[in-house]
Amino acid sequence: MFQVIKKFFFTCFIFCLNIVHSQNLTDINDSIRYYISYNPQKSLQFSFDAINNKAFNENSWESYDSNYLIGQSLFFNELYRESIEYCLKALNIYESLDDTERLNLKRSNPAWILNSI
Repeated sequence: MFQVIKKFFFTCFIFCLNIVHSQNLTDINDSIRYYISYNPQKSLQFSFDAINNKAFNENSWESYDSNYLIGQSLFFNELYRESIEYCLKALNIYESLDDTERLNLKRSNPAWILNSI
């Protein structure tokens, strides 16, 4: 009986651990965006979660958004050199996207990144 209970709790623990670590990049970006203005240190913690996400290195709108938000987070934490690196990486990802993936900006670069740099 004890073995069954032990296996049950172990299974529940693994299941909960999987849920915590399977956040998608959009959810992490929302968390960074939420904390960036009033708790930049916490937004930096979520930035590390985004970097560790498997979708972070893909060329997608979410990856572009993550890099830009990480750049902002680093800026508000007074890490200016690293901030510029992530903003430039976001710009490179944006330029590599198809026109259909660029949402409302079909041909031009996003002004908010150029303004941040």
